[in-house]
Amino acid sequence: MVALTKQHIALISVHGDPAVEIGKEEAGGQNVYVRKVGEALASAGWQVDMFTRKADPQQSSIVEHSPNCRTIRLTAGPEKFIPRDLKGRQERLKSRLDKACGPSTSLIISAFLRRK
Repeated sequence: MVALTKQHIALISVHGDPAVEIGKEEAGGQNVYVRKVGEALASAGWQVDMFTRKADPQQSSIVEHSPNCRTIRLTAGPEKFIPRDLKGRQERLKSRLDKACGPSTSLIISAFLRRK
């Protein structure tokens, strides 16, 4: 039996924006790694939404990387660079992720975000 819809994966990148220009502040290896993982999963047949925090009001909210792979930037706190300390921001981000992922998401992957 062939599935009519793709399985969805939410890949959460709390500390790195997979769509940001590499070499800018806090933009290096983790950003590249997360994007490459997302693109590899998409090429294997998954629909991949990579979620991160919007750090600049000029940034696009959605960036399409390749077929079935995109970065979605959520507003969670000020739209500016903030240090990696998530104290006081983690609950707001989790709330936005719960709304954004929806029931069609098959798998949620994150290295730094803990759910209660």
